[in-house]
Amino acid sequence: MSGAKRAELRLLAGTSALPFAEALGRALGIAAERVRVERLANQNLLCEVAAPGLEGAEVVYVQTSAPPVSEHLVETLLSLDAIRVTRPERVTAVLPYLPYARSDAPERPGGPVPARLLADLLERAGAERVLAFDLHSPQLAGFFHVPVVELSARAALVDAMRAWGLADLVVASPDFGGAKRAGRVAAALGVPLVLFRKERRGREVRCELFGDVAGRSVVLFDDEIATGSTMIAAAQLARRSGARAVFAAATHAVFVEDALARLASAGVERVLVSDTVPLGAPAGAKLELVSVVPALRDALVG
Repeated sequence: MSGAKRAELRLLAGTSALPFAEALGRALGIAAERVRVERLANQNLLCEVAAPGLEGAEVVYVQTSAPPVSEHLVETLLSLDAIRVTRPERVTAVLPYLPYARSDAPERPGGPVPARLLADLLERAGAERVLAFDLHSPQLAGFFHVPVVELSARAALVDAMRAWGLADLVVASPDFGGAKRAGRVAAALGVPLVLFRKERRGREVRCELFGDVAGRSVVLFDDEIATGSTMIAAAQLARRSGARAVFAAATHAVFVEDALARLASAGVERVLVSDTVPLGAPAGAKLELVSVVPALRDALVG
């Protein structure tokens, strides 16, 4: 109904996203309130909403996929349920890095799809809308029966790349699967796109380059960096192919198995990421951080 009074917006934070939620609260002009999380003697978690007056409110709960992932996921489900029983008008789960996002297909024919189960659990716990950044594949949204809003860190990452002032920049997808994603970045920057084709043999990753990088500054772009193996193989091949400099950029900074050190050893001069996942290392000359909070704020108040 036009002119209807908008419900009060309340912001609640999970333990994996406290600094992120506090930054979002400042952007929204409201305080980020904590869900009380207690570990019981039997190692079960108790999640309670201490914030009064949530009935009839528009509640936004923020949690992300960060180690320990399974524990934070259980906390998310219990917290959403604790919020649900306070009878808010609507519960929005803001999950900047969606848990189990890469488990969107069975490992073998006829096998389980963990991402589909995750969607069911989030809905059952009380999520009536989900906001996430740069989903690994479009089919993830199809697992949900509630609205899923996919936001992107691309604009913030592109602005940071543009600020580097490199006239010889070329964007590269480290594998064919990310070609469309990297192509959008290349188009936004107005620079060429090159592709790498990867082949996995166990833990070993081999690459083939399609395009010319000789004398160019190459930025390898993907949705996330976990072990970094794919980017490392692409970076090494780019160097062997005459690239003047190699950079890496991604939305989600998962960073496992000393990924940053291994990227540096492979000749990657700078890594650019967003704040969808808490960084285990401080940002600096080699690690550049951009925030997705402005994009999230606009999505929540728009």
